[in-house]
Parts: sequence; structure tokens; C-alpha cells
Amino acid sequence: MSKLESSSSSSSDTRILIPPQSPLVKRWLSLKELPIEKALTIHDANRAVKLKQEHEHYVPVVAETKAAEEMLLKMRVEVKSIKTWAKVQLSSIVITESKNQGIKNNSNEYLTTVCQLNSVFASNASPSIGEKVWQCFFGVFDKRKLWDLALEQEFMTSRHWAYREMRLPDFQYTSRAKGCVAKIIRAVKNQMVDTLNKGSNGTHQNKICITRPSSMIKTDPHNRRAPCLFQPYFYKNIAGEAVVVTPTKDWNNTQQKKNPQIISSTTCSNDVNNNAEAVVFYNQEIRRLQDMVTGVSKINTMCVS
Repeated sequence: MSKLESSSSSSSDTRILIPPQSPLVKRWLSLKELPIEKALTIHDANRAVKLKQEHEHYVPVVAETKAAEEMLLKMRVEVKSIKTWAKVQLSSIVITESKNQGIKNNSNEYLTTVCQLNSVFASNASPSIGEKVWQCFFGVFDKRKLWDLALEQEFMTSRHWAYREMRLPDFQYTSRAKGCVAKIIRAVKNQMVDTLNKGSNGTHQNKICITRPSSMIKTDPHNRRAPCLFQPYFYKNIAGEAVVVTPTKDWNNTQQKKNPQIISSTTCSNDVNNNAEAVVFYNQEIRRLQDMVTGVSKINTMCVS
């Protein structure tokens, strides 16, 4: 994670050009090749095959339909691997920040999983917890400029992937023209926030966000929020109002009596299992990379010979 710690504050990230026939690149893909949220279809696979034929002189050894079906399976595995890897990396960032914020469980212990953080958020409606959790899911990422591009580069470098557009002499990779891998990684983070907010539906129903009130947007539509700066309206109740009053001391006990299943043990168990599966997958990938031929340069250090 050292790359994220030293990420640049620049508004763009210019990559070094990669030779079209570079032996170090094992997978070429276009900036928009992998869908971000929608499920992969055979049409996506057909498009990927045609791009490969057009840019890499690829000639399928099987029928066109069969080639598309094989590409579809390959792309599904790729998307899953991106999401699995991203969840491990993002969870590590979130949990590390939860320790920096001093968030602890009922046993006065620091948290070790995102599931535990979700549980703390669902069982505590105080504005102070809302702000600390907001810092874990938004503030900490504000501090890391272009964090999604940094994670994308780390992922693609480890797997020796590159975008075809990198071959163009005037290619410039910017924060506004992100590749599909970066967008998938950001979508995973958004899903983590959605899961956190849905966990409070059975309790206080408060949500964290980065959306300004509609009245403020109407008055000043072009203004943007200040990075890393928490505002009261970033922690809203069910009515969309800022949560500024700390609940009574017996709030948790009252809610538990109304709904004993406030925090589903099944949900936590599933989250832990999914995280464990992600860790296993990630460790397998690490071992695979360690077995690769040593001395191979990383993608971000390659240049035109």
C-alpha cells in the first residue's frame, strides 16, 4: 500500500507509453472493455474479440461463436478477480482508518473487519460515530489523491495488464478518463458504503453520504465540497436532515427490545466468509506472482525502446 501513501496531488496521471509488442504485457484491454456495474453479456464478449482481432492481429482457432463464449467466461473471471482484490485493499484502508479514529467495539477492542465496523455504526446513532465512520469511508480516500488510479495501476502491474490506448503517442490517462479497472474498483467502494447504510435500516436509519442539501445545490450549483472536511449534513437521518443530537443513553437497549435482530449474525458471518475467501484468493495471486520469472520490470517502469 506504499503507492497510496505517496500518491500525487496532481489532477492527472500520465503513463509511460508501452511498446505494442511488449512481451511484458499479457493482457491488452481497452479503457471501456469491462462493464462497471451491469452483468457481462455475450455482446460484451463479441466486442472484446473484435477489438483483439483489430488491434492484436488475433485469429481465433475456433468458431467465432465459440471464441465469444470463451471470452465471456474469461471476462467474468477477470471482473470477479478485480472486485475480490479491490475489496481486500479497500477493507484494509477502511479498518486502518477506523483505528486512527479510535473506533472500538463493546469490549473496548479495535475493529478487525468491515463487518464489525458496520455493526458499530448500526448500533450507535451518535453524531460523533457518524463523523468517524464517514472519515473511514470518505475522508481517508480524500487524503489519497487519485486513489482509484493508484489501486488500478497496482492491480494491472501485478497481472501484467495494459490498456491498448497506451500505445497512442498522444495518450494521457487522466482522472476524468478513467479505465474500466479503476471504475470497477470505485464501484466496489460505493457498494461497501451502500452495505454500511443498509445495515442501519433496522435501527436508527441514519446514513453517511457526500451529498450537499438540495437547497445548497440550488443556491450554489457549481461549488464542490472541501476534501477531508466533514459537514453535519453528511450524516443524515431518514428525513434527510443532519443528525446533530446525540440519542438518549437507553437508545440501544430500547432498539434491541423492539428488534432483537438489529445486527444480523448471518450477515456478519457471510461478510467474514467473503472476506476470508478474498484473502485466500489474494494470497494465491501473490504466490503466483512470486513464482514468475524474476527480473521482469513492472508496467509503470516500461518505456519505448
